[in-house]
Amino acid sequence: MGRLHIHLGALTLGFALALTMAACQDDTVVAVPDEGERACARPLSYGHWEDGTLRAIGEARHVCLCMTKSEYESKSRIAELNEALLADCELDADQYDFDWNDCEQDFASNQWVGESGERITWPTTTGVVNPPGSTLVCR
Repeated sequence: MGRLHIHLGALTLGFALALTMAACQDDTVVAVPDEGERACARPLSYGHWEDGTLRAIGEARHVCLCMTKSEYESKSRIAELNEALLADCELDADQYDFDWNDCEQDFASNQWVGESGERITWPTTTGVVNPPGSTLVCR
């Protein structure tokens, strides 16, 4: 009985491989697009406590996306970068237990990216030494 099970398993595996190879023969080969360069911005904001004190947050952080030159010039991914900046601002603020922070307000006003993306650096090949942008590798 054990031999039959192994034999059926090998037959099933062989059939699956044959189907996979047949399917691959019809695939279209598509050139991988240029993934571009790092486009970065800083999520600088402020957190507040009820006693009136505040603290800067995000000042040593960079958030980056890989963008092609055409994506950067068309500013087609500004909203995506701004959303990533908001997520990072909130993440950085969480460690301080603020009563409130300005992350949502800065996000809504495009504080980090600028009205037309003028605060985004591209290509950012040097100078990004802080997380999360420092670990992003494009290409």
